[in-house]
Amino acid sequence: MLDRLLRVTTDLAPLLDVLPGGLLLTEGSGHRVRYANARVRTLADRLGLPPVGGAVTDLLSGPELAETLDLLNRAYHAGEVVQRPELRLDLPEPSYWRVTFGPIREEGHVAGLLILLEDLTQEVQARHAAEERAALLEAILESMAEAVVVVDGEGRVRMANQVARQAMAHDPRGSTLAEMRTVYDLRDPQGEPLPLEAWPLTRALAGETFHGEEVLAHRADGQDLVLSISGAPARDPAGRILAGVVVFHDITERRAVEQLKDELIGLVSHELRGPTTTIRGGLNLLRRYGPRLDYPLRDVLRDVEAEANRLDRLIRDLLDLARTEMGLVPASEPVAPLPLLTRLVEEYAALPDAHPVVLRAGPDLPPVLADPTYLEQVLRNLLENARKFSPPGAPVEVTAERRGRAVRFGVLDRGPGVPEADRQRIFQPFYRTLAGHRAQGAGLGLTLAQRLVTAMGGQIWVENRPRGGAAFYFTIPLSQAR
Repeated sequence: MLDRLLRVTTDLAPLLDVLPGGLLLTEGSGHRVRYANARVRTLADRLGLPPVGGAVTDLLSGPELAETLDLLNRAYHAGEVVQRPELRLDLPEPSYWRVTFGPIREEGHVAGLLILLEDLTQEVQARHAAEERAALLEAILESMAEAVVVVDGEGRVRMANQVARQAMAHDPRGSTLAEMRTVYDLRDPQGEPLPLEAWPLTRALAGETFHGEEVLAHRADGQDLVLSISGAPARDPAGRILAGVVVFHDITERRAVEQLKDELIGLVSHELRGPTTTIRGGLNLLRRYGPRLDYPLRDVLRDVEAEANRLDRLIRDLLDLARTEMGLVPASEPVAPLPLLTRLVEEYAALPDAHPVVLRAGPDLPPVLADPTYLEQVLRNLLENARKFSPPGAPVEVTAERRGRAVRFGVLDRGPGVPEADRQRIFQPFYRTLAGHRAQGAGLGLTLAQRLVTAMGGQIWVENRPRGGAAFYFTIPLSQAR
């Protein structure tokens, strides 16, 4: 049988030499090579070995020679067809092969082996590169300060970094989303349970992208968390969704601190409102005796009244801020901008230390949908801010013009402007720029303006004017879509 196979290989040598894989015939228990096709001859040449006549174990030597010998002996002595799925050969660079050993029988015994080699080098190298990339990605994700969870196309969690596992008090890797529901209870900010299709991971896997959404999470250990979650799908180059990815932050402590702060602001504001009302009432009574008072007492009375008014404005700001935190913004109604702006400008111009005010607004401004009290409060706060930072005698401009489906209001001053790094933080409670540290006030006016504008469906921002100064703009939607 072996001799017949050798004659056949001789006859078919041109065909066997163009095979992409290797083919060998060995003889006897020493596994001496009797035939090798072109691919095997090339391997032998790179190893510095004769292609025919030597032991096949010399050709297949490497770091895994013991396992290879075991397979050779099983194929030869037990007469089994065996396979080594992946054999490494150093040529000297590593190459990888799938090797199949098949017995050649002759008169009832095994006379030799037919050995097939399939080159897996490119496939294995690609797998190793993918494994290295995956290991690098996992190392990066594990080092992140944010919690990251990845769910595959079948709805099974494939990755959850250390921060996520700690926040969840559980390792969700390998679990399906349905199984996770038995461990976690997710609810919306109002406390309503989220169905599985509304879970962030489910939405990301369905192709939805979202940012900074708050979710209440109840863990199996009984702890409740407030999470800020962002999510997006992971797609291949063809746009097919491969996975859903969510990133979340535990903001439980921050929310607790904010709630305590809001409660404290509300409590202090209410407690101060009564004494302030009494002080202002007493000042009004003393004012009637103004002509009978000497000048030093009149000056003191004027200073006390100014400080009482400033304290009253601060308390009103605190109360309004607390109301916006609780969502207690009254329903809006159509408001004509021009009459409101005209009245406010006239009142501001009549103040003792007021700056010159220029109103730039067209007569045909359409009504906006706003709460008139809060719209007036926003404008007053911006005017007060302009007064604080404008040089003496510098004009303040008040503008209003239609922009699409909204009216854009503006209060422009000639103060020091706002540095780029402060343009977002300037709307945070109690935040002050470097110039702001020299101005009076608690740092709540812009915060309240931003909260009220947002509650009325608008946006507020600040820009620097080309010739110096700050321009605060905000938009309020039109009362009707036109």
